[in-house]
Amino acid sequence: MDKLGLKTEIIEKCMVMLQEKFKIHEAEMKEAQNAANEAGPPKDRYDPYRSQMLRKRNLLAEQCQQVLDELEILKKINPVVNDKVMFGSVVITNLHRLFIAVPLGKVEVQNEVYHVISVHTPLFEALKNKKAGDPVIFNQNKILIADVF
Repeated sequence: MDKLGLKTEIIEKCMVMLQEKFKIHEAEMKEAQNAANEAGPPKDRYDPYRSQMLRKRNLLAEQCQQVLDELEILKKINPVVNDKVMFGSVVITNLHRLFIAVPLGKVEVQNEVYHVISVHTPLFEALKNKKAGDPVIFNQNKILIADVF
């Protein structure tokens, strides 16, 4: 598969993973809300269950919003082929295969594992604006950039 097709497939896989993550958080949020509703008002001032469920719901709502924000960031990626490491780049090194986008972790595409990382990571800062063939020292490890697209 060509580089553009591979990059598009990685982006699509990331979007699917984030959508699944959103559905899970949304279901847990509704579950916490239902548990709080079933508990009714606190029996006395030492009954923390309902407020604990409401806090859990609020935390999950924040996580849902974060996932939606990450989806919006992914939608901004233009899948053109880049020649230097930047937001939206796929970077192949002697140590890892990276996709610079959002903090998502490992994604498997075409039987290869890609580490999806944010532009806010120290690794991205070390690789930023580098091109294929450039060596980079990161955490006392020499990283050789084999390909960028």
